[in-house]
Amino acid sequence: MNGILANHTGKTIKEIDKATAFDNVMTAEEAIKFGICDEIKSIY
Repeated sequence: MNGILANHTGKTIKEIDKATAFDNVMTAEEAIKFGICDEIKSIY
């Protein structure tokens, strides 16, 4: 899984290992900055 995340986020496997070694809660903006989300959509 970490290899897939590294491939799609542009991060190294070492960076992904560090980010997934413990509970890591991100805001939507942080997830976009990290590279695991593309955009925020609002349903309102």
